[in-house]
Formats: sequence, C-alpha cells, structure tokens
Amino acid sequence: MNLNYIFELAMLYRNSNALESTHYERRSSDYAWQLFLASLALVGVNRPIQSYSHTRALLHTLTYLMCSLSPPGAQTSVMGLITIPVAYFPYALLGMDLLTGGTSAAAQGVSGMLVGHAWWWLVWGSGIGSGGVEQGMYAGWGRAPAWLKSWFGEREEYGRAGSRRGAVQAFAPRQRAEEAAASGRVTGYSWGSGRRLGES
Repeated sequence: MNLNYIFELAMLYRNSNALESTHYERRSSDYAWQLFLASLALVGVNRPIQSYSHTRALLHTLTYLMCSLSPPGAQTSVMGLITIPVAYFPYALLGMDLLTGGTSAAAQGVSGMLVGHAWWWLVWGSGIGSGGVEQGMYAGWGRAPAWLKSWFGEREEYGRAGSRRGAVQAFAPRQRAEEAAASGRVTGYSWGSGRRLGES
C-alpha cells in the first residue's frame, strides 16, 4: 500500500462527507444514486486508458463537483502552502498528479474531471447562485428511485424543481466595514480612547 493511495482515500472521505452534509443534506439517497451513476460513467470513460483502479478518478470527480458548487470567491489552501480560489483547486490537484504519478495518473484525473463536469452541468446546471436548486437538464434523473429512498428511510419531498443547496455567503472584511460605515451602525466593541504606556 502506497502513501498516495492513503491520501486518496482520506480525500475521498473528506470530499464525499462535505458534499453529503452540505449540498445533499437530508437527501443521502439522491447522493448515493448520483454517485452510482457517476461511478458507472467513470468505468466507461476509463476503459480506453485501461485503468482498473478508479479511486483517483473518483477523487477528481468529487473534487470538481464540490468546487463547482462552492460559492463564488471561496478560497482554499493547497497543502497549507498557498491559498488559491476554489475554482482552480481541481486543476492544482491535476498538476500534483502529473508531477507525482506521471501521465497515466493525470489521464485518470482528467477522466474524473470530465465526469465531474458532466455531473455538475447535467444535474445541477450552470447557474451557480440562481436559487440553489438542482436545475440541470437531467436533474430528474438525479433523483433516487423510490425503492432507494425507502431503503434510506427518506420521504419524497420535492415541492420545487430540486432541493436546497447548502451554501455560505462570504463577505470580505473591508466590504463589511464599508457597509457598516455607510449605514451608520457601530460594529464591534468600543474599547475607549486608551492610554499610552508610561502615562498615569
């Protein structure tokens, strides 16, 4: 067992858990169904490159989907060294695969990114921030069958064209301070005028 494989499994768990707890909250059956369909697509896409282990491709699929569903302007850290926009993280991961695993690892990463992009485009749609619902042209295919929903103990709750997408709205500190100053409200704690050292 090699260290890269352990890293891939840890990242798979982290990304899958983040997706299920935010964007598929209370809809584990939908996530499992879409993950199953994406896994079938990965097997088909990886056939030409004769890849028989698909953990790297699945990692890239989940990473691409998670980064595509992140709020615009979100930042992430690459190995604690540099901070980049989340939108570029899948490509940074692909570059690391090229450096550490060569062209075969990068080819698996590209296949995963293709499946991740198809998942995002076809199920979620390209409209990030437009209501936070699954609104792709095949969003209906992304809904789990009734037998899978009952197996997970979930009820059918689709009152609108999809379901709520967990999201976070991020503000730059400067923007918050400017908005507070413009509205005339005081933010933070008023510490007073203070004293210099040595004054009595």
